[in-house]
Amino acid sequence: MIGIVVFVVTLCAACTSGISPRRFEFERGTKGVVPCPAMVDRGYAASDTEAIYWYFLPKGSSHSPESIITYFHGVTTHQISNTERYDIQDTSLVITNVTVSAEGTYSYRYVPWDKAPEDGSVEVSEKVSCKSKRPKVSLYIDDQLSWEGTDSSNTVEVLSDRAELNLTCRVEHAKPAINISWFVWFPVLKRWEEIPAKPRVQPASCETECFFVNGTFNSDVTFKASLERNNLTLKCVANNSILEDIEVTIKTQNDIVTANPQEVTDRANSGLNEPATPMTNPTNGIGTLTILVIATGLLMNLVLVAVFLLWRHRFLKQLNKNPRHHEELKTRNLVDLRVDMK
Repeated sequence: MIGIVVFVVTLCAACTSGISPRRFEFERGTKGVVPCPAMVDRGYAASDTEAIYWYFLPKGSSHSPESIITYFHGVTTHQISNTERYDIQDTSLVITNVTVSAEGTYSYRYVPWDKAPEDGSVEVSEKVSCKSKRPKVSLYIDDQLSWEGTDSSNTVEVLSDRAELNLTCRVEHAKPAINISWFVWFPVLKRWEEIPAKPRVQPASCETECFFVNGTFNSDVTFKASLERNNLTLKCVANNSILEDIEVTIKTQNDIVTANPQEVTDRANSGLNEPATPMTNPTNGIGTLTILVIATGLLMNLVLVAVFLLWRHRFLKQLNKNPRHHEELKTRNLVDLRVDMK
């Protein structure tokens, strides 16, 4: 009787069990292969599969999922007119051309031989990676583009009387949008500190070759750099991305000498007209450190004086307790008395 109950419970669990949704990201314009999670989790092979049914619900849709393709006894049957979009390969669903219209929820029913069927779903979305390896950094003086850099490490020299410069880091044509941020290097502390500058994200636009641009985003972050010290080293970091960091060292000189000079264009052409975010003064840490060093030196001098006075007090106290010291004082006083009498 107990064996029958256990068998019934196990059978019901198999019938109602579902696989948790999985997420897949595929590059736009490529082929996306979505394996059946039930087969992967159970270790089933194509020979163990009697049938598998795939359904699709577009992202943001409120309708019921639509049957798109079926695999039954080794034969693939398309359920919709768009036969060029989907296929079956070793029981896995193949999206032959991933675009934004392929984003959504793909649910399935997997039927193995002589076993209970299993239901589940996966989430599919497209992505567009940046064509460049690193973010692009631009230097603006008086709202005019003065320098651009895309190498891993760049050096730019500017006039020493330039009080403020606008630095912009930019990443174009990415989906999802890439979060970028600025960091400043403190040599004394030997560490990078993030600059509190708010990034901006805007939809990308295009005129030609729009397939890899439509639906993507441009990200940029701008701040004002105060040149209160020479050799200011900064770094732009693209977070959650395969893009490499880009470093910029700003040197102040008497004459302007720009590394990798580009043709100067008006800033309005780049679409970066938002007010820049002020940068925290990177010399605050150096001033605080100097004050701490001076205060420490004064404190050490006070400690040394206190130690000397304590030692002198103890020495005199011990000297007063010494009998020989008192005898010497008596003899010295007697000699002085005799001299006075004479």
